Amino acid sequence: MPGLSTTFALLGQTENEAASRLLLEALDGPTPAVRAAAVRAVLERRSEPGLRKLIGEVERLTGEELAIFAEHHGRPAPVLRDMVQSGEVRQVSDACKAAIRLREYDLMPTLIGMSEDDNRFGDQAAATLNQLADELVHELATERDERRRRDPQIARRNITAALESAVVRYPKHQRRELLEAFLQLATRDNAALHRLLTDVRDPCFTPLVEVMLNSERPGVIRLLLGFLEDSRPPTAGLQALLKRTDRRTLDALLKKVGGEPSPTVRANLRRVDAIAWSTDATLTSELDQEGQVAAVTAIVASGMK
Repeated sequence: MPGLSTTFALLGQTENEAASRLLLEALDGPTPAVRAAAVRAVLERRSEPGLRKLIGEVERLTGEELAIFAEHHGRPAPVLRDMVQSGEVRQVSDACKAAIRLREYDLMPTLIGMSEDDNRFGDQAAATLNQLADELVHELATERDERRRRDPQIARRNITAALESAVVRYPKHQRRELLEAFLQLATRDNAALHRLLTDVRDPCFTPLVEVMLNSERPGVIRLLLGFLEDSRPPTAGLQALLKRTDRRTLDALLKKVGGEPSPTVRANLRRVDAIAWSTDATLTSELDQEGQVAAVTAIVASGMK
C-alpha cells in the first residue's frame, strides 16, 4: 500500500505537532496495516504521547509491531526511564513490563540505580533487571536477528560494567539480585569476578558463592559451566558447580563432560575433591545411559578419594 506508507512516512518526519494527535488515533486503526504503520511513525518521530500509549498497551503488540520496535531499539528508552522514575505505581508497572517485552536493555542502568536506592520500587526494579538479563542471555546464545539494529555483545559489556560497580557496593545495598544479574552477564574471564572469587575476606565473596550455588537462572549456570573449560578458573566457581545437585545443572554438566572430556576439563575436575551428586543414588539412577557414562567419567577424573 504505497499511499499508506507515504502518508505515515510524512507523519513520522513532519515537525507539525498535529501529527502526534493523528498518530494517537491511528494506533487504534481499523486494520493491522494501519496500526503497524502508525507504530513505525511514532517511533520515527519519537512521539512521547504515542510511545506512552504503546507502552501502556505493550501486551497487545503483535509480532510485526514488536519487530518494528526492534528496528528502532533505544527510541522508547527516554520515555521508559521517565515512567519508571515517576513514582506512580501504574507507570512504573507499565514501564517494567514494556522494557522486558521490548528487550530495552538501555533501561538496565536506571534499574540498577533504583534497586540500590531505598525506595518502594526497589524490588520491582531488581526483578525487572534480572528478567532483562534473562532476555539478553537468550539473545547472546541465539543467532543474531539482523532486524534488531544492535549488537547484544555491546549491550552486555556496557551493562556488566555498571553491574561491577553495583556489586562492589553490595555491603551498602544488600541486593542479591544485583549479584545474580552480574553473574548472569559476566564472562568467565571477567577480571572483577576473578578478584571477588579469590578473596575470601571480601564482603561480596560469600553472597556471590551462595548465588552461584542456588540461582536457577540460565546465565549463572552458563557461567559455572564455563569455569570447567577455563585454564585458570577460580576455585570457588568450580566448587560451586560440583556442589549443585539440581537436575538442570547436572544434565548440562554431564553433557559437557561426556565420555571423553577435554584435557582442560579433566584438569579442572582433578582439582575438585567432592562432587555432591555422586552420593545421591536416586539422582544418578535417573540418568540415561550417556548421562551415567559421563557421571562415572567425571567421578573418576576428579580428585575425590
